[in-house]
Amino acid sequence: MNRAFSDPSIDGILALRGGYGAHRILPLLDWDMIAAHPKYFGGYSDITALHIAINQRCHFMTYHTIMPASNYFTSIDAYSMEFLKQALFGTLYGPLQNPPHLPLKTISGGAVTAPLCGGNLSVLTASLGTPFQLDTRGKILFLEDVHEPHSRIDTMLTQLRNAGLLDQCAGILLGAFTDGPPVPAEETIPLEEIMQDLLPTDHPILSGLTCGHILPSMALPMGAALFMDADRQTLEILKDR
Repeated sequence: MNRAFSDPSIDGILALRGGYGAHRILPLLDWDMIAAHPKYFGGYSDITALHIAINQRCHFMTYHTIMPASNYFTSIDAYSMEFLKQALFGTLYGPLQNPPHLPLKTISGGAVTAPLCGGNLSVLTASLGTPFQLDTRGKILFLEDVHEPHSRIDTMLTQLRNAGLLDQCAGILLGAFTDGPPVPAEETIPLEEIMQDLLPTDHPILSGLTCGHILPSMALPMGAALFMDADRQTLEILKDR
């Protein structure tokens, strides 16, 4: 990554896949050099650790996008590919819209304009207590995850709440929480109930964003200014930040 950012012949970096381990390289990266050579950077899942650090330490946008070697996908649909192209070619602004058959849902009403932050819930929770901890103050927090049981999602959201990150943010945008292990209904709390219990209802909150470990999946410019109207269930990326 240090070579890729410092090499002027490289215009951008797109992660091949996620997995785990991005937190391991954070202390090895030359943040001053990266800040001096801003360029396109994209990926998702474990790449959340790098999005957070680049946004906060280098102060330029990165892109939560699909990746070419993700184990979750066998082919890419036109919707997801169009969003990747918009991210790659600098046209990812204006209204963000789910596919028509997948509506957003309001958990808590209100409207806010703020920078977008966040990503994979388990990865950003692992940043707590480190020099690379996510700063949610005055920002819209995006969350998604995969393969996590409801009990783990409950635990991680509780940790974010107890650390103050949920109260400090300006709004919350929930993406896909997919492929959790099956648990008998009598042994778990429904995910919607967990969200209602733990998320601050004095903030605008939307759920059901088509983004995460799913297809179709939109792209998101992390660090960009986002207008979110939870009452009207609309989102818009503002071109100038």
